[in-house]
Amino acid sequence: FTGLHYHWNWEEDNFRKTVLNGVAWTCQLKVPENGVESSVTREYLEENAKKWGGDQTRKKKKPAPKKKAAAK
Repeated sequence: FTGLHYHWNWEEDNFRKTVLNGVAWTCQLKVPENGVESSVTREYLEENAKKWGGDQTRKKKKPAPKKKAAAK
């Protein structure tokens, strides 16, 4: 399962429901007929990403390594 590559996937109801149904089934819990219900907001996801270091807008790129001068 590679659906966790993008944090914003959790905003999609059907994606979240599929994952939660799989977790419930694996734990041998009864999965409701219409699946496990849940909801999240974009604001919650953004705060969660920042909390765990996923705020990509604030990360600075490392400068390119300096090239060594050619030997004469």
